[in-house]
Amino acid sequence: MSIARDIRPRQDDTAFLATSPSASFNSPSSHSSALNRTVPINAKPLKPFATEDIKVLLLENVNQTGREILSQQGYQVEFLKSSLSEDQLIEKIRDVHVIGIRSKTKLTARVLKEAKNLIVIGCFCIGTNQVDLQYAADQGIAVFNSPFSNSRSVAELVIGEMVMLARQLGDRSNEMHAGTWNKVSNGCWEIRGKTIGMYHWIRSHRCPALRIG
Repeated sequence: MSIARDIRPRQDDTAFLATSPSASFNSPSSHSSALNRTVPINAKPLKPFATEDIKVLLLENVNQTGREILSQQGYQVEFLKSSLSEDQLIEKIRDVHVIGIRSKTKLTARVLKEAKNLIVIGCFCIGTNQVDLQYAADQGIAVFNSPFSNSRSVAELVIGEMVMLARQLGDRSNEMHAGTWNKVSNGCWEIRGKTIGMYHWIRSHRCPALRIG
C-alpha cells in the first residue's frame, strides 16, 4: 500500500517561518525541512481508538499535572515514580499506546521493537537522546520533548554560580566549616559591569543572557 501526500509549500509559508520559534535562535526551521521528507515505508496506520482502551505509561515521576489531565480524559494511566530496566520496560510497553519518560529511561530499538501498539513518546525533559529516534521514525512513532522546560532554572543557576565564583563563596564556606573566619575581599568582585562570555551558544543560554542584559 502506498501513501501519498501533498508536499506543495503552503501559501503562507513565509509568514509561518517568520513567526516560528526557530527564527529567534537562528536555526533551520523544522517545517521547511519537513517538506523534503518522505513518509516512512513502515509508517504505522492509525485506527480509531475508544478512549477507555488507550493505555498510557508514565515513568520517572513525571509532572502530576500531566497524569491528572490524561486521567480526566478517560485514558488508562499507569504511573511509576522510577525508571525501569530494559527487560522490565519490554514487559510493560507491549500493550501501551503512549509512554511518558524523562532522561533515565532508555527506549532502545530492542524495547521499541516490542511496543506493537505504541504511537507516541513524550519526553518530559529537554533532550531526546534517550530514545532511538531513527527506529521510532521508521515505525511511525511520534516523539515529543519539552525544550524550554528548565530554561529559567538553568538561568538562575548560572547567575547564582557567577556570583558565588566572583565572591569566592566556596572558599569562604570551606574555611567557615573548618572553624576559620577569613574576612577578606581581595580577589572578590561584583559582576556588575563585567563582560560575560558564553561558549557553545544553545537555547538554555538565551535565558540567562536575557536576564543579565
